[in-house]
Amino acid sequence: MTVDAEAARRSMTDTTASAGTAEPQQIRRRRLTVRVVLGRLLAVVLGIVVPLLLLEASLRLLGPWVPGNYDTGAYLVRDQALGHFHVPNFSGWIKAKEFTTHVRINPMGLRDRRTSYEKPPGTFRIVLLGDSFVEAVQVEQWQGVAERLEAQLNQGSPRPVEVINAGVAAYGTGQELLLLEHEAYKYQPDLVLVLFFVGNDVTNNNYRLELWDNNLKLALKPYWDLDKQGNNFRMYPGPSPNPPGGFTQTMRGCCMLYNVVETGVFNKLEQNYPREKLEAIGGLRTPLRGLYDIQPADEWERAWRISEVLLRKIQDQSKSLNAPLVIVGAAEWRTLFPDEWAKEVGGNRLETGRLSISAPTDQLGQIAGRLDVPYVDLLPSFQAANAAGGGPFYFDFDKHWNPQGHSVAAQTIGDALIQAGLAGR
Repeated sequence: MTVDAEAARRSMTDTTASAGTAEPQQIRRRRLTVRVVLGRLLAVVLGIVVPLLLLEASLRLLGPWVPGNYDTGAYLVRDQALGHFHVPNFSGWIKAKEFTTHVRINPMGLRDRRTSYEKPPGTFRIVLLGDSFVEAVQVEQWQGVAERLEAQLNQGSPRPVEVINAGVAAYGTGQELLLLEHEAYKYQPDLVLVLFFVGNDVTNNNYRLELWDNNLKLALKPYWDLDKQGNNFRMYPGPSPNPPGGFTQTMRGCCMLYNVVETGVFNKLEQNYPREKLEAIGGLRTPLRGLYDIQPADEWERAWRISEVLLRKIQDQSKSLNAPLVIVGAAEWRTLFPDEWAKEVGGNRLETGRLSISAPTDQLGQIAGRLDVPYVDLLPSFQAANAAGGGPFYFDFDKHWNPQGHSVAAQTIGDALIQAGLAGR
């Protein structure tokens, strides 16, 4: 082999070796780059996910320690039979301007400490129907009217007394009737109490007062109706709820932190909670004009007649359970502030003597008289306690009873039941 040929062979061999060496180096550099990128992504993910998981765990362990006004879950959902109802086994928090409370719903769907329908032998059991004033998520469960009434009736009683909290926010008398027919009867009550909040239960019972443009197509809950002659009583059941699903619903159901962020932001912007609407598309009206008329007219008269028919149906259902019915009338916050009340509902009608602070609770008492059922009017007790300087009894912003308000209500109801011989003694 010539010298030139040998040199060429060596050159070719060196080039091949160099190429063979370069390829693994490039692969190693690519792998290193991938590792660096993946490492950085992992660091970013861990830097976000781990704190979020720790925040979620802290909310579950410590409660609502994060500043702001929010809730940690939706405890009410649409329901086919009832319009809307509690989420069974729900456990979460509501943090508002004036209160922070823990809300626990039992397996049957009530904010009550019983975990089954079973009635212990020898127990005298009361079912207390009502709306948000009975449900009482503005106070701790033991501070609500139901548990306070139970504690009072057990003092000196020869047998145990239980008061089932069957209150559901935004219920009218018709939904309370449905709840008794579909659910509350299972508790085998010996007495049925209906707490009728005159502040909105009257309008709840007539869609023409409550729905914008009198439009039943906006309704998301059942309504009942009577014609102007008091005939043709019928129920409008409302639309079927949409099946649950979607990313938002999943997140709301699984993560307290998601609910905190979602509701907290909307609260800060002073918007309504971004939950599924439970009552009506576009919200409800709560008119005052007509509520305090001594002689209700037009749609207010119809609203009271519908209310009376619904209370009679609750009475019939109670009788079928061998349980007497008692009606309790609860007034709104304005009734303790005559000047504020006059400014809100007054005008020329007040000067003519057509209005009275006690008109709606008196109207309810007349209905109870026609039904021949006992009636407990809470207004005089609240007025007396307020005059004695015992208030306030309502949250200033929220307008529901505070713990003192629940205490006055429970004491008044308990004394009335004991005096009437309806406390199981």
